[in-house]
Amino acid sequence: LDQGPGCVPLCPFHSKLGFTSMTHQDLQRSMSLMQQEMQRNMARAHDDMRRSMSLMQRDMRVNFSQMERDLRHGQRGMRRGLQQELRQRQQHQQQQQQHHHQQMLRRQMHQDSWQMRQQLAATHRDITRRSNVTSAGVTTAVVNGEVFVNGQRVAQVPNTGRVSLQTVNGIVRVNGEVVWPPSESADVAERIFRNTIRSVCEQDRDEPCPICLEPIVAGQRTCTLPCFHFLHQDCAEA
Repeated sequence: LDQGPGCVPLCPFHSKLGFTSMTHQDLQRSMSLMQQEMQRNMARAHDDMRRSMSLMQRDMRVNFSQMERDLRHGQRGMRRGLQQELRQRQQHQQQQQQHHHQQMLRRQMHQDSWQMRQQLAATHRDITRRSNVTSAGVTTAVVNGEVFVNGQRVAQVPNTGRVSLQTVNGIVRVNGEVVWPPSESADVAERIFRNTIRSVCEQDRDEPCPICLEPIVAGQRTCTLPCFHFLHQDCAEA
């Protein structure tokens, strides 16, 4: 075929497809279509890439948030574990301290008990050494200013000075005063003396001592009788 004016010679490939000739306008139109198609493909590819990037960013944000939650949960678990371990250590230390304190108390109680037994044994030996058994079956002893007759406390004398102790026909005299056999009033006095509560006054009292009529102030040694009278210990033992 003759190629007219404006026709462009075709390559052998186009010749095989049956195109014998293509005008310049057809070539421009084809190029324009190809550009449009390429632009559309590029736009679709760009949109796909942008969607993919958006999905990736969302997934990354979700994963990062999950990682932050897991990290906070792990930190809370670690804090709880450390606090529990610290509490257990403190409880163990407290138990050890209590056990040590109990052992010290038991050791101190055992030592105090042993000392008390030693003192009681020494007192018993002293009483036995100082006691006098008369023909009337009366046993007398003076220990630390206290006079005992048949193991019963009957009188108290000053620690300093001379003490006269006489036993005649079962009658015991201390410095000339009969202390045995006890009279009814002496029994009552002895019971009162035994039931008297001795302590140290913690605060000033409104009522004075009924014996010396002096005020009773804090720090003084006092006695509370079974009748709930409050008086100085020195006045009660005078």
